[in-house]
Amino acid sequence: MNNKILNSKNYRLLKRQIFKDNKICILTKDGYSIYGIKLKNFQKHQMVKGICLNSKKEIETGTYNTHIISQNKDVRESYIDIVPLNTAIEKLIKCQPELIIPFGVREEDIVLITEEGRFLKDNINLFLNRYNVHRSFRGFTLSLREELEKAINDICIFIVDEKESNFVSRVNKIIGENEKILSGIKFELDENKSIKVSMNLEKCTFEDVRYSVLKIGSEYDKYRFANDPNSQINDRIKRYTVNIIKTYLLGIDILLGNGISTYMPKPIFDEILNNKFTHKEILEMIDEYDRRFIYASNNSKLQEEPDYNKINELVDELNRRVLNDEV
Repeated sequence: MNNKILNSKNYRLLKRQIFKDNKICILTKDGYSIYGIKLKNFQKHQMVKGICLNSKKEIETGTYNTHIISQNKDVRESYIDIVPLNTAIEKLIKCQPELIIPFGVREEDIVLITEEGRFLKDNINLFLNRYNVHRSFRGFTLSLREELEKAINDICIFIVDEKESNFVSRVNKIIGENEKILSGIKFELDENKSIKVSMNLEKCTFEDVRYSVLKIGSEYDKYRFANDPNSQINDRIKRYTVNIIKTYLLGIDILLGNGISTYMPKPIFDEILNNKFTHKEILEMIDEYDRRFIYASNNSKLQEEPDYNKINELVDELNRRVLNDEV
């Protein structure tokens, strides 16, 4: 357990003011460090994540908090995210990555774990099931993929095939939308994938030409950047890429029956951070990990559904300990 974090001002304040009745049962580090990924520029705050038991009052009345998030506004170097047991159980049944993660960290990344937290951790396999791991993990990665593509499309235009390019398509669309002004401009892609432009400026005013140069020049900058092998991947795209791949890797291990293990200091992450891939190669690489994930799902050793009966018994036991003041 991490005594440095436990003894910090931030944790003492949290424990005293917020979780007096809801006892924390498991608290772990969160962020890139638990994966063995070094992203110094991306994470400036100490992050911890955990689960607290429901209070005696909540159990007796059947009225539960759905979520508890605490960010210490006075101590900017830390961020704490904790959910009550009832919410954790719902998310664990759905195999949502953010709740699975605390159960796969190394012992040295555990900040606090009680007997109840260890009991929950030892029975995590009750929740793991093929259907929900596939649905939640792949849903999460596909959502991030959309954000990644938006980030890339903001700065890049790729050649699609031998005869056409997205650049030509996008510029021709601009011309079509402004036909009266830009009708004298035509773009084509020659046999060497070089962009050729022909212009008839006979009826164009200076403002027409200026508009054309600015509008189309912006598109060309994106095209040139995307197809330059020396172009640098920005931090936003690196972050999306790392998050997608680590989620795929974690999900593949779970599906193949290898358990939950977040620590994965793989060379692929260093290669992404050190600009070893182009934007196009990043998208192709993510496609390959998606295919691996689907294969793992189709050949999974997990149960198809969670073991609801044993999960109910587990929750009853934890609630019994709270009601009997055994925690």
